[in-house]
Amino acid sequence: MEAISAELQSKYKTYLLNKASRKGEQGAYLKWLRHYLDYCRNTAPPKYKNNLPLFIHNYRIKTDTSLTGTSNRPKKP
Repeated sequence: MEAISAELQSKYKTYLLNKASRKGEQGAYLKWLRHYLDYCRNTAPPKYKNNLPLFIHNYRIKTDTSLTGTSNRPKKP
C-alpha cells in the first residue's frame, strides 16, 4: 500500500477539521482513505469515475459471512 502524499494528507486533515470530526478519529479516516486509494490504483476499473460505491460493496462482500460462508474479520480472543 502506497503512502498518501503529504499535500493530500494535509488537505484531508484540514477537510476533516472543517467537518468537525473528532481529532482521535482522524487516524481511522486516513486509514480508510489509504485503503480506498489503494483499491482505486489496483482493483477498480478505470472507466468508473465514482467507484466509492463499488469499493464499499466489495468490502461488504469480503466481510459478510452470509454471502461468503466465512469471515475475513479477525476472531476475538
